[in-house]
Amino acid sequence: MAAAALLLATTQYLPQVVLQNLSHSAASAGLMLSPGVAAIIMMFVVGFLSSKVPPKYLIAIAPSWRILHMPLDQSL
Repeated sequence: MAAAALLLATTQYLPQVVLQNLSHSAASAGLMLSPGVAAIIMMFVVGFLSSKVPPKYLIAIAPSWRILHMPLDQSL
């Protein structure tokens, strides 16, 4: 039930809030829900690589990549 409420909130109510309260256009409110260009490109790359490389290695690479490229002077 919580997943359904979260899905409804992000796809239905969030663009309406952006339209009414933040005065954005309908196009920019709709683009707010898009995953981004990099994510769309990576979907194709990972889809191609998953037929060549075992998925467990692809799953292990993503967190490792983020950890290696994290700034060292960042405070939590």
